[in-house]
Amino acid sequence: MSAPLSSLQLREAFLQAEIARTEVAWREWAVSRREAEVARREAVVAQREAAVFRREESITAALAADAAVENENAPEEDVTSVSLDGMAADTLAKIAEALMHAEQSCGGYVGAILPRHLGRLSRTCRELNAALKDTLAKLWEEHRTAEVLFRKCTGDGEHYTGAQFLCSNQGLTAVDMPAFVILLRSKALSSIQSLYLNHNYVGNEIAAALAAAAAGGGLSQLTSLHFAACRVGDAGMQTLANAIADGDFRKLVRLDLDHNYIGDAGIAALAEALKGAPKLAWLMLNNNQIGDRGVKALMAAAGAGGLAKLEDLGLAKLEDPAVTRNPFGVAAVEALADTISTGKLPSFNVLFISSEHSENQRLKAAGNNRGVHIECDTIKVMMIGHMGNLPLGFRECCAAEKFEKFESSLRRRRRR
Repeated sequence: MSAPLSSLQLREAFLQAEIARTEVAWREWAVSRREAEVARREAVVAQREAAVFRREESITAALAADAAVENENAPEEDVTSVSLDGMAADTLAKIAEALMHAEQSCGGYVGAILPRHLGRLSRTCRELNAALKDTLAKLWEEHRTAEVLFRKCTGDGEHYTGAQFLCSNQGLTAVDMPAFVILLRSKALSSIQSLYLNHNYVGNEIAAALAAAAAGGGLSQLTSLHFAACRVGDAGMQTLANAIADGDFRKLVRLDLDHNYIGDAGIAALAEALKGAPKLAWLMLNNNQIGDRGVKALMAAAGAGGLAKLEDLGLAKLEDPAVTRNPFGVAAVEALADTISTGKLPSFNVLFISSEHSENQRLKAAGNNRGVHIECDTIKVMMIGHMGNLPLGFRECCAAEKFEKFESSLRRRRRR
């Protein structure tokens, strides 16, 4: 006969039984929760599919009704089908493009890049299918290329969060730019606020792609744009400036153009366009080819109220024996000093400038009087504008959190 269980053993047995019962109950609840979520998602997909089908039916019915009205006086043998043969090819292409942009995706981020519903619509009418065959094939090919580019840039998804798209050091070329425009205009990237394109040596084409994407309705939520070290010159800067002037980047707060080949002509175009970006607070132009005329153009824009929100401006240069970098002289520095001292940069906090200019007495006096910190530390300038050559994980960390902490510490030191 076994000895009776002690109270401690009984309690332990009871607790084990209670734990087992709780685990079973939790698993059952988790399974039911997953099943309910799957059912909910299936219902949402079904509703979207039904909405798409209703829209396709209404468009098909409208086409048929229009054809019937146009042919009501025609001989009976001619009113047997809806013919689109007489429609111009460019008109059909515009119809296809409009339908493509009006689509609503049910397939996630990548699905939003593809013109799925245009294909469904074309299958509702044989004449429409035939008329749109070539256009649809071209669109599908372009959007498949954009999907491949999207996967190349995002990898396993860690480079894309919905609000931030990290595409630095991805080896983009001019050949990728047509697909890149489609990608930037797609529903997949409709909500991005920060776009990082540093160290993609594309040249002026990358600026043209950004301008084309914004003009087509993309990048409407963009607040932070970084394309340092992309070999952009005056032509690319002028193209981007035109888009800014047209109001395509009205929400832009941060613009990083470091380590490019932008000269006076490009900066003058940017200065004229700055009223199209009224929220701009952070402008990095370090290590470009800006001379006296470019700096004076920026200061003239500030005098006209085009830089009312500007807090940080980068005009420094790093030693580069192969290329002359930001070769502006004393006249430009004094224009900077005059603009600061007269309060034409009311929100200004930090100026990044080369050490040879940081000791200019008028500039130092203006900075002291207006509380502007003049920074000439090469390492900090590189951290601010040249993160594209850092290891990817560290660069992402800088872009998201540590870099903000660095800026905060710099501001605290300036206030002390």
